[in-house]
This record gives sequence, C-alpha cells and structure tokens, in this order.
Amino acid sequence: MGKTLMLLTIISLLPVSVSAQNWVLEPVDDVRGRPGSIAIDNLNRPHIAYQTTRLKLKYAKWNGITWEFPQLADTIGYSRAGKICIDNQNHPHIAYAKDSVLFKYTFYNGDSWEISTIDSCAVYNDDIKGRIIDMTLSENGIPHISYSFVDYADSVRGVRYAYQNGDSWIVKTVWQENRIPTPYLSQTYIELDRNGFPVVFFEANDNPGSARDTAYIFLARFDGQNWLLDTVDYRSGGDDGYNNFSAYSLKIDDFNRAHIFYQFDVSVVYGVQSGDTWRFEYLPGNAVGLCCGDMVLGSNNPRVVYSSVMRALTYGWRNENGDWEIEYILPNCPGLFPSIAIDSEGGMYVSFQKDDISGPLYYARRIATATEEEKACPIYKLGLPKELFLTISSPVSATKNLRLTYGLPKDERVQLAVYDLSGRTTLVLKDEMKKAGYYTDAFNLSRLSNGIYWFVLKSGGEMKTRKLVLIK
Repeated sequence: MGKTLMLLTIISLLPVSVSAQNWVLEPVDDVRGRPGSIAIDNLNRPHIAYQTTRLKLKYAKWNGITWEFPQLADTIGYSRAGKICIDNQNHPHIAYAKDSVLFKYTFYNGDSWEISTIDSCAVYNDDIKGRIIDMTLSENGIPHISYSFVDYADSVRGVRYAYQNGDSWIVKTVWQENRIPTPYLSQTYIELDRNGFPVVFFEANDNPGSARDTAYIFLARFDGQNWLLDTVDYRSGGDDGYNNFSAYSLKIDDFNRAHIFYQFDVSVVYGVQSGDTWRFEYLPGNAVGLCCGDMVLGSNNPRVVYSSVMRALTYGWRNENGDWEIEYILPNCPGLFPSIAIDSEGGMYVSFQKDDISGPLYYARRIATATEEEKACPIYKLGLPKELFLTISSPVSATKNLRLTYGLPKDERVQLAVYDLSGRTTLVLKDEMKKAGYYTDAFNLSRLSNGIYWFVLKSGGEMKTRKLVLIK
C-alpha cells in the first residue's frame, strides 16, 4: 500500500460550545441533484457547479439580484460535477467526470465555453458520495487537477495529477496499486503549496463497508522531482469494527502547513500538519449514514461544514482560544454534499442538497455578529485603516436591525446613507465629523420595505458601497 512514515500523532478532544442558528437559506434550483462545489468571485458573488439527478452537469451564478443558469457547452451524457474555481476575471472553471470514462475540464473565456479532455480511464457507475476529481487554480489561472482512476486491463487503481500546458494536459501518477476494490473510487483533493508545488490528499479503502477493511489516509507532496507520500492514518483489517475513511478537504495555510478534514467510521476528524507531526481533533456529531463535508481556512484557522442522512447540517470553527464552536445551519434535517466558501470579508457561504439524496439545491449565507467579525477579522488589531473601509454584517439578507462596520484613515466628515436601485436616497444614517479609526454601529431598518438597497459611505472625497437584500 505504499511507504508508511512514522508520525507522532496527538489525539485532541477539545471543548466545544454550540450556538444558535445564524444562517439565511434560500433555494437555488428545484431540479434535484448533488452540489459539486461553491466558489466566490472577487465581487463576493457565489457560483455553484452541481449535477442533477439525471447526472447532468449544471452551473448557477448569482448576478447580484437573482440566480442565473448559463448554458454549459457540454451537458450531454452522464456527468458528475467535481470542482468549480473562479479566476481573477470572474470566469468559472469546472472539472468534472463524464460518461464513466472521461475526466474533463471546461472554462468560460468571456465569450464561450472551452472544453478539453484531461484523461480517459474508468469511473465507477456506482453511487459516488465524494469528490473523485478536484481542482485549484494558480495565481495566473492555470488549472491543477487531481483525480482517482481505475485501469481494468492492468487491474490497477490510483490517483493522478494533471495541469494544463498551453492546449495540452501534462498527466502524472501520484500513487497506484495493483488491485481494484469495490465499490468506490478514492476521493481526492488538491492544493498548491507556497512554492507552487501540488499537494494531494486522498483515502484508499480496500473493501469499504466491511469489518475486515484495511484503510489509509494519504498526503502526497511534490518536491519538484518526486512525490513524497505520507501515510497520515492507517487502520488494519484486523482491528475491531469497520475501517473506512472518507476524505473531505485539504487546505494549505500561509505557513505551508497542510490542514485536512475527513471521516473515519462514524467520527468527523480535523488534522493539521507541523513538520512530521500531525495533530488530530475529533469534532462533535455522529457521522452515521451518508456523511459529507468540506473546509476552508480563515486567518489560517479551519471552518468546516458537515452532515449526514441522520444528523443536522453543521458548521464549525476554531475560536481564538483553539476551542471548537459549532452551530446548525439546518437543525432538524440533513444537508447533503455540502461545499463551503469564504469571501474577501470573511463571509461564509454553503451550498448543499436539502433533506435527502434527491432533494433540491440550496444555498446558505452566514450572518456574523459584530463581535464575531472582530474575532475573525484582524483589522481591529492593526491600528488605523490605510484606506476607507466599509462592511455590513449581512450583504445578502437582514432583519430590521443591521450592524455596520466602517473605518476612516484620517479625521473626516462621514456621510452614510441608503439608496434604492434608482439612485434615490431612502435613508440617511450618519452625517457628522469622526476621528480616524474603526467604528461599528447598529441601525434600525424598520422604515424600509423588502427589496434591494445600496449602502454608501462617503468621506474625504472617497466612496465605498455595499449591497443589501432586505428580507424582514
């Protein structure tokens, strides 16, 4: 099964606090299917790639007012949505598996969709609960992709890595072995480290669902010449109980450390690497059933989302003390195949399939309190802002009271007002002199009816705007 490295493993059971629901939910598409992933563009607007129940690839984007469903060029045949990424021009890139034999990639160039085939190898037709293909973009928009494969002719299974070089794909084998277990392919995840080299995270189960299974969790780093394979976790087929891993997510932080999120048996596990040492932390909740999850990093700290057919859709994060806090996005029912993304202001977004494995596609946006924003965002610890700054607690939805944070680089007169879509001033919130620094205020919006508004901050000849969709 590959080289096993001896690592110091620390199992941590951290204190956990549970808070109330703090999410706004809305349906995206009533076509039942499975979300592949969600991504946020540089306007802080979500994009989602997903598959329908008929295994057709589909794409949705938020245009600032409503959801759009641009037609993809490649929708014929059985497709499984893998990963969506958004480049610096806000163009979507989607990696996906098609027709049980093809791994493909498509992106929108501003005028049309371009499609290419990465590799041709077998994909199981069985029910695949995770991501067998994953993608990340380099800073210049080059796609880097990992995927699991099966070669029936040579009885080989494994994981491959591919990147685009001009009009061609360069394909490398990360790991393989001479056997074909059933029924699942490995779930794979890829990130680029701070040197631009690929890092791939995946699981390998010999006989999923069997009490005699032998299971592995692998992390492979490319050093410029070779793949260095770490056995992060291993469970022997001789152990008691079911041995089955499900990889959920991989992220690389600013210190080049790998953060992983995965399931073992019925436990949900977070791990972080420091040199040759791994620290593992078990999150609250039971992963019985078809459990799925995802992770992002905010200020080098993990934010995770996970669910199962028998438990609530759960969001968790590590606070400034290193303790886990959790809250329920859906307290009373599961949200399957969740994908999570974070915007430039620390806002959290989740796409998921509501209720059951044939439920509709939903989207959730987290409304953070001002206290949480202060903990999550380091701006309050940096002294005076370098430029005019404005953020609101919920750029998607709000109740009657809204918290707004703004920053002034120097002493200036501040004008803060709400405008409707026609450009008419509907509410003046502030018009006064303020000293340089950061401010957080709460405003009552009971005089406004439901609709779309713009918050406009003017100071020192500069202007900042933020959009709000008000739902009372």
